[in-house]
Amino acid sequence: MENYKDDTHFAQADALMFSFGPSIFEHWMKLNKTLILDSWHRINLHRCTEEASQATFNRVRNLASDRAHPHIVGPQTLYDVEYVRHFTGVNPIFLPATLFDALRGEWYRSWTGSRPQFLWNAANEVPPPPALRNSRFEFVRAVWKGRYETRDLAEYQAIVYWPYSVSNGKIVEQYAMNIPMFVPTAEFAKVVYKDRTQSYDPYCPELTSDVLDKLRHHSSPYDYSPNVRIDTNGESAAEHVKFWIKFADVYHWPCIVQYSSWQHLLELLDAGADLPAMSSCMAQANKWRRHEALQNWCWVTTQLANGSG
Repeated sequence: MENYKDDTHFAQADALMFSFGPSIFEHWMKLNKTLILDSWHRINLHRCTEEASQATFNRVRNLASDRAHPHIVGPQTLYDVEYVRHFTGVNPIFLPATLFDALRGEWYRSWTGSRPQFLWNAANEVPPPPALRNSRFEFVRAVWKGRYETRDLAEYQAIVYWPYSVSNGKIVEQYAMNIPMFVPTAEFAKVVYKDRTQSYDPYCPELTSDVLDKLRHHSSPYDYSPNVRIDTNGESAAEHVKFWIKFADVYHWPCIVQYSSWQHLLELLDAGADLPAMSSCMAQANKWRRHEALQNWCWVTTQLANGSG
């Protein structure tokens, strides 16, 4: 990092952006640059003690109140907007993940539905349940063992989503392509949204929810904990879990159809869901998503140009 101090290209940068993992912004604060925290995960990711997480939350507050630099706190998901608010008291701007910037030109494909199968979208190791293991459903890693193009995804009838996180690049990309989607209700999926807490196994399993819950900011409007999990805290955590996972992307995007069981999903598909209408609806929703993202980023660039937060 010391090498950047005298780098002419680095000196010309207006700001530094941190998305995933967002907590590394702390290492760059000493370089006296404007920071944009457009986090696409929990802001205290990999801060595995009470003291480390509290220090991160304090630094976010300090950035938000710094008048010498126009620092921006702007998470990419509503979940992270509310998570930051809950633990820091900061009111972030929403800078939504859309991937419209990546899906341009030859890379962009809109839904065609020319294949008869439905695409199963889940964590890499999670196959479809027995009820869906037939020729109607395909798992992308099983079918496309090598490289595949966006046009290959656009040919599927629809996406059947089984979540593991409150946001991920696959589902954002597929929504931007207007591919019809079926997602589980919060009640049906309450035990599988594990990648939403700091105590999730790949990150800080030793950091328990009762420790994190002590760090809630006094101004938070929420009494429900974003850290408890049914598999570790028991069924008493269910209402907390359902409350927070409803901030997940798929419960805020229009035109998505929810299923409450595997049987309900099959009934929806057998009843002949109007997939073209779903896709057209998504295309209209994506016009608003593009407008919202551009409008909010225009506000950010104005702050940077004016030099005030």
